[in-house]
Amino acid sequence: MTVFKDKRTEITILSLQPLRIDRGKVTYLINPDFVHFADDPLLNHDHDAALMEVEVKSLNLGTTDRFPLLYLAMENLNCFDEVMSTGRFSVDYLCATREGLAMGACGKSILSHVYTEGRNLTHRFYPRFVITWGDYTDSLFRNGAKRYYPELRRVADYIPENLGAHDHHLYECYPG
Repeated sequence: MTVFKDKRTEITILSLQPLRIDRGKVTYLINPDFVHFADDPLLNHDHDAALMEVEVKSLNLGTTDRFPLLYLAMENLNCFDEVMSTGRFSVDYLCATREGLAMGACGKSILSHVYTEGRNLTHRFYPRFVITWGDYTDSLFRNGAKRYYPELRRVADYIPENLGAHDHHLYECYPG
């Protein structure tokens, strides 16, 4: 099923396997201080995660990439603390866009949690690329990431939305 398509990119889910997070091993928390109008997905569904095979086509370049994608229906700060910072996963991309009380109802930035508050001190979480939005999250990331990425490099704008300063930015990160 095609889930996104514009003039440049087409994203298709080739396969999807519903999964459940083992709540005996992972503390599942939806903190009302950080998430607004969110419910536990198990209240309405029989799963709270999914393993997918995704295909991304660059319509400009004529290239196609396929990769596995693990989707966890978790509050982002809880997911970082309980899953992503443990070192069990290699994270290539951290996409921190739409942060704030808009579509995602996020009351606190994952970039602030990871890079400003020092949650990254485990030295186990170093995404190779970070995608920010051009609002406060971009400067928050650049300022906070200096201690982790001495060779931080903005390589491109990503998914421009014609909203002026609110376009997305792609950074390539090299841990020091």
